[in-house]
Formats: sequence, C-alpha cells, structure tokens
Amino acid sequence: MIFKTKLFRKSRVKFPKRKTTCLSKMRPKLVLFDIDGTILKVSDGLSKNIFQKVFCNLFNLEQTATNIDFDFSGLTDLEILHKLSKIYEIDFQKVESNIEIIWKKIYSEFEIRCKKEDIHVYDNVEEFITELDSKANVTLGLLTGNFKECAYLKLGLVGLDKFFAFGAFGNESIERSNLPPLAIERANRFVGKDIFTNENTYIIGDSVLDIIAARKNNIKVISVATGRTEYEELVKMEPDLAIHNFSEKDRINTFLGL
Repeated sequence: MIFKTKLFRKSRVKFPKRKTTCLSKMRPKLVLFDIDGTILKVSDGLSKNIFQKVFCNLFNLEQTATNIDFDFSGLTDLEILHKLSKIYEIDFQKVESNIEIIWKKIYSEFEIRCKKEDIHVYDNVEEFITELDSKANVTLGLLTGNFKECAYLKLGLVGLDKFFAFGAFGNESIERSNLPPLAIERANRFVGKDIFTNENTYIIGDSVLDIIAARKNNIKVISVATGRTEYEELVKMEPDLAIHNFSEKDRINTFLGL
C-alpha cells in the first residue's frame, strides 16, 4: 500500500538543476542512495528514543527502554510505526488516522535534538557523491526508509541535501520494495523525459532489505557494509556488488560503467 502524505514544511534546499546534456544519448544511469547506514550514521539510540517518545506520548503509553527490541536497519519509518503499534497493542488504523501529527512531532523532536555533531558521514561518501553528480549521464536520487522531511533534515545538517532533488521515502509505504518504482517515476519527471527504467537504475544501501527491495524490482544493487549488517551477511544475499566501504568507490564506478 502506498501512503500519500502532505509536506508540512516547505523545503529550503537548493536542489540540483536538470543536466543540460542529452542524457538519452549517453547511456543514462539513475543511482538511488539509502541514507542511514549508507551515507551517514545518527548517534546511537537517538532515532529509537524519538520514535518511542512521540508514539507513547500520543497514545498515553508508558515509555520503557525495553519496549523496542528490533533493529531499525532497512525499515521504512511507516514500518517502524507499524511494529510499534503491535508492541503496544494499538490498532494501526489509529496510527494512520494520526499520521500527519506523528510525522510533525517526530520531525520537531529531530529538529531540536539532532545536531550536526550527532551525525557521522562515512569516509569517502561526500567525495563519491560529488564525483557521481559531476557525471553528465548520472542522476542521483534517494531511496530511504526516512520520511521525507526527516531525510532532508539529516542530509541538510551535513550539507548533502543539495545533491538529491527527489526520491522515494519511508512515509510512503510500509514495504520498502514499493519505493523503487516511485523513485524511477520521479527521476523521469525530474529530467523531463522517460529514460529511466529498472534496467538502468542502481540502488546503493547497507541492509539486507535494500537487496530484497532491489531484487523484487529487478534492479541492480550495490551493498556497502558501513551499517549494522556485516559484509559476510550481505555477500550471502548475493547483491550485484558488495563492498566494505566507500574507499572502494573505484569498484563501484567500474560496476556502473563510468
């Protein structure tokens, strides 16, 4: 199921302009980045604490540290809320009916509590993203479990929001595998022509769920072991390419044909 939610705050991001080079004649490539665990890491426990606090406050529940015993890695924010509703035995329809309020409250908490020093950008990531963005035939987008506002908040704190004009986000579906078609559709809208399909799209992510989402959509996937999932576990899932970190960006460029 795809959820439609309204943006509750106008973005101040200066997004990249359309590339003037004729992409269709240069073997265009769409590269979709995950955020948490792939591009950056937020201070341990911060996200879980914020989600739990907002959820418990809204539904008048007792907040204890032992309530959340699942890993957020690879989950969409909507799936996190779905899991919380099961843990606390709250009808998910109540969550859905309050979803705009929940996003606003979570965003407000992140805005107050998540500062630049709470975010660690992985080594070589900014250099790699900058290099990709400079390629005339490469278009960058997001495929993230974060809801849209929170995605750009995190990226904005470290100056990386400017590279991503569009994406598919964790407020739009419980299932991550539903997001790639949305990202491809928005990529085509961004460049003004239908040149991207699953065949020339690539997903870069750190979790097993990134691989599953890519496989379900017949999209090539590059797994990077910068997040919580060990390199060996990612390799077992047989991604198209597995790397330890972005110091191996030359291998990614070769795989992308750049």
